[in-house]
Amino acid sequence: MEKMWKLLVPVDFCHGCTNAFNLALSLAKKQNSKIYLSHIISDPQIIDPLYASDIHQKMSFEEIKGKIEKEMGEVYIKKARGISEIDTLITKGYAASEIVESAKKIEADLIVMATHARKILKHAFIGSIAEKVLRTSPCPVLTTKLGNEINFDKFDVKNILVPVDFSEHSEKGFKLSVKLARLFNARIHILYVLQPISFYPYYYGEYFSSEGVIIKMEEEVKDRLESLIREKGEGYKDITYNIQIGEPFQDILEKGKSIKADLIVMGTHGRTGFSHLLMGSVAERVVRLAECPVLTVKGD
Repeated sequence: MEKMWKLLVPVDFCHGCTNAFNLALSLAKKQNSKIYLSHIISDPQIIDPLYASDIHQKMSFEEIKGKIEKEMGEVYIKKARGISEIDTLITKGYAASEIVESAKKIEADLIVMATHARKILKHAFIGSIAEKVLRTSPCPVLTTKLGNEINFDKFDVKNILVPVDFSEHSEKGFKLSVKLARLFNARIHILYVLQPISFYPYYYGEYFSSEGVIIKMEEEVKDRLESLIREKGEGYKDITYNIQIGEPFQDILEKGKSIKADLIVMGTHGRTGFSHLLMGSVAERVVRLAECPVLTVKGD
């Protein structure tokens, strides 16, 4: 029997969260899934603009929880009938921590979330919540930002962009992209970006001209990309690759536009420190600026 996916979808009834929920429904239509709707009440509640008035009315946590469950039913659950089983998780605390803990608790296969939540908090959300979830999540995270309108009846994936750097996390991202490509019958576009700084070691060897260095590096990358496709592609045929010279996050965004990517799948270290400054910051910048949903995957 095909494995059921567990999709955790944090919501707060904003437009961005509706798009994230629609994205989860689109996946559920293709893959047997159960959706867990997560809502976090800020602690202390008085700082949460959604519930400040309820506090003044002396509503208990259980009363507020009941109010939220009713609203979830009206806004989200009705839409999912006949598509996916829905469960709700209403907790109290700090959003990023609660999302990650809920993902661990239900053993989620995927978190699907908006990068911007309530309008009043939109700048804080991407800076503090979405990015912290990306770094600490126990499972892949699929994000969609404001402006990415998702209609679950019409959403389709025809082109998947997969930036790679041959690290463990980018290889995991590629393997997951193959699964998704099979679900949607999509084309995978692998992108490897050569950064000028990576040329330097070759100047100490036999390749002294910049042209010779580039040719040598492109040959090596080409061999490794073909090996990656052969060993990790699970026989999927509709895969192309491209090697470019430039800055990773800029080239990823430009390539996404040029191929009209419906989805970007990429690895991230999920660590702090120097490693995070390299691959982690690239993933976070792509999440902020991409014109399509972005799926980030960490290594073990």
